[in-house]
Amino acid sequence: VWVAKWWTFNYGGESQGNGVQLEAGVQLRNYWRLNLSLGRSWNTLDDKLTRGGPTTIRPGISSLNGSVVSDTRRRFWLSVYGTSVHREFGSWNRSFGAQLNFKPWAALTLSALPVYNRVHAVAQYLATVPDVTATATFGARYVFGTLDQTELSIPLRVNLVLSPRLSVQLYTQALLSAGDYPALRELATPRTYDFPAYGTAIGTLARDLTDSAYLVDPDGSGPAAAFRLADPNFNLKSLRVNAVARWEFRPGSTLYVVWTQRRQDEAHPGDFSFGRDARELFRSPADDVLMVKVAWWLGR
Repeated sequence: VWVAKWWTFNYGGESQGNGVQLEAGVQLRNYWRLNLSLGRSWNTLDDKLTRGGPTTIRPGISSLNGSVVSDTRRRFWLSVYGTSVHREFGSWNRSFGAQLNFKPWAALTLSALPVYNRVHAVAQYLATVPDVTATATFGARYVFGTLDQTELSIPLRVNLVLSPRLSVQLYTQALLSAGDYPALRELATPRTYDFPAYGTAIGTLARDLTDSAYLVDPDGSGPAAAFRLADPNFNLKSLRVNAVARWEFRPGSTLYVVWTQRRQDEAHPGDFSFGRDARELFRSPADDVLMVKVAWWLGR
């Protein structure tokens, strides 16, 4: 069991972090391990959220993490974990993951590490727009969006040792990640966490479907100039495959044969659907690369 207490400050002496954390872990007699972590931090200041602009409030955080790991001496062992984080002003994220490991015999190891994430961020930074009329924020508008994101990542790994001189490794990672921005906002005043939304609380917001952009007028009929903002919604589907065969054909001299494949698709921005996105990922065009490398030992 351990407890941590921290404070962090920037070079101006402003508090950038203030929190505590408690963690407890135990290994049972059957070699299973259990871990639990609790965290709490309080509102401080954040000089990085606006990417070089005014300081804002850093919302306080309450977090809970737990994990269970089975006996890693076995041929098959499993680790599962869950994380829940809640921030003041309404942001939160939840993450669930597992690690599955199977070693049917000494020469072969298979592992999978699926991870599922859900994120709701009240204020995700998008852009800085210069505007001399934005005197409250020193001549620029700091544009944020409310983000709802769903993400699934599935890395897989295979290690096969055929002999002391010959081995094969295969690594793949599939990623499905979609983010929707239901509201676009701007920072109202420094040293706050006030982000009024365009089109409801301030100004006007119009969608231009022809080039996937928004037309924002930050003060409606006021003197501020309107600006365009690219649609920040996204849906990234990605697959990476790497296979490596290694053969030490003489002491110190090795032949490598490497195959890589990359697939990517960005259709349906802002909308996550596991079945549809997985099908479209495997149907997307692939880039394949084959490489051969020889390392020759010149010594005696």
